[in-house]
Amino acid sequence: VELSAGNNDRPSPLVARRSLYRWTARDGAPLQRALPRKGIRCRSSAPVDATGAGEEGSSFHWVSAVSKAAVLQLAIKQAVEACREQLPGGDAAAPTFAMVFVSSRFSTEFSTVVPSLKKLVPSLRHVVGSSGFGVIGGSITGETTSVGGVAAPEEVELVPGVSLTLAVLPGVEVRTFGVVEDMLPDADAPPDSWAELLGVPLPAAQQGAPEASDIPHFMLIADPAFTAIQDALQGLDYSYPDSTKVGGLSSSTDMREQWCAFCANFETMEEGSSGVSYGGLVGVAMKGAGFTIESIVAQGCRPVGEHTYTVVKGQKNMVLEVEDEEGRLSSPLAALQNMVARLSPEDQQLVQRSITAALARESLKPLEELQA
Repeated sequence: VELSAGNNDRPSPLVARRSLYRWTARDGAPLQRALPRKGIRCRSSAPVDATGAGEEGSSFHWVSAVSKAAVLQLAIKQAVEACREQLPGGDAAAPTFAMVFVSSRFSTEFSTVVPSLKKLVPSLRHVVGSSGFGVIGGSITGETTSVGGVAAPEEVELVPGVSLTLAVLPGVEVRTFGVVEDMLPDADAPPDSWAELLGVPLPAAQQGAPEASDIPHFMLIADPAFTAIQDALQGLDYSYPDSTKVGGLSSSTDMREQWCAFCANFETMEEGSSGVSYGGLVGVAMKGAGFTIESIVAQGCRPVGEHTYTVVKGQKNMVLEVEDEEGRLSSPLAALQNMVARLSPEDQQLVQRSITAALARESLKPLEELQA
């Protein structure tokens, strides 16, 4: 466990899992990646330029927008229109996949989100997303700061907001799914059990290794109270060892407000269904020729303190006891208090606002290696 202090109030709502075990910033500065004004465009898995935009005429298109309208239906409409303005014209650029994140302030209207998106974007086939304390996306007002000469994404907190991402993914097979804890296969269940649960076929081996185009890549969004996230990730790693898995827990909300997830496959969705679920996790699996997902480090954190700890006792998602490099045992709270007492006044102030615990693959890994 490496304790990290956030330079923002919280880490990014989506963080990589499996290939990411810490949140850091180079030289103590937040890691930021600017979003292009006209969306993220890429041809197959070709690298993008410094602004995040790919070559003109490319076949894959990702665009995003966030609206702060106080009326949900107006916010969705504004976000859809702003996304469409970023896409090239023609049927070839009709979006088929959407990610939507809705402020928990709209909790009484969650059931209208997916039907509204389908009505406004008839070409959609799949939707996935969740509610959250805050949302982030491309600004539709132009009132944003600039990072590297490009408009930075706009983050909306404490007020109503809707963030929408639309994607044009020709040749990419998309499958959405949602599960709750009692649906998960047993720890010793075969990979076929996971494939059946998620509706995501296992890659077919070709001479001992699957073709890259047959390997599905996953994005997962979980309820903050979902205690079986580790079991789910272990099952996915066992069943789909070559797949990238990214995502995270949805941001916390006011305890009085309901958390929900959005998950819809319009090809199989029953008429009248809202595409809303409460609890568990939702996800999307994607695969296709030239398509890949690369995990990146979440922004806004850097290591603090002088020690790393090994978790020696836990229960589900709770850490009960840790051990330092010299073999001393303590509770996580005692270790945290000891670390904070030795920080500079500036870091103590930072830790009071936000603190994140990061997990390294190797136990007792030296702090300097984690910072590398």
